[in-house]
Amino acid sequence: MINYKSQFLGLASNDNHINRVSVSLPFCMQADLPDDLLETPGVNRSDIRIDPDKVLIRREMGGLPLTLTVPLGSYSGVGARATVNEISDELEYQVILLHRDHALSIPLYTSTDMELTADYWEAWSDILALPLLMIDSDGTSKLARLGLNTCSKGEALPRRKLRALTGRRPRFLVGRETGKPTRLQKIFASSRRFTSLRR
Repeated sequence: MINYKSQFLGLASNDNHINRVSVSLPFCMQADLPDDLLETPGVNRSDIRIDPDKVLIRREMGGLPLTLTVPLGSYSGVGARATVNEISDELEYQVILLHRDHALSIPLYTSTDMELTADYWEAWSDILALPLLMIDSDGTSKLARLGLNTCSKGEALPRRKLRALTGRRPRFLVGRETGKPTRLQKIFASSRRFTSLRR
């Protein structure tokens, strides 16, 4: 069995690999999205526009046009998965804009070319500034780990986790006290005051 996960990650983490694709926003497309509101579960042909800050989904519901505006920040990341085509029995690779509501997840790219799919996976992650995710066979997703020489895409974590959680000062500052003058400094200060009074 092909270990597509390790090969995907190997392509994404290879600094010598040249990405052959590029995507730009806004991006318009059509896709069949799952529709749980139908009398029988099925798909709904939808017009999709991806902007830098939101996703617009236009579909019909009960014969009436409906437009959904989904903030881009509500998407968890750009996921990649492999499925077996029931007709051709070939392994297909998919890039998906993942949302916790599966009806709002957007299929971005599908191909039998694993290397090209990995290029789209990385390109979409870059343009949307969302993390790379791996989708398991059971539908769960997790952050892709690209190796020691690369970093996972996403927001940087605070350097001091304890301070972020408690709002307290660092430990080495907690026990510090204000400085006190030495005996020599006291004598020098008193002599200066005495001299100024004599003037």
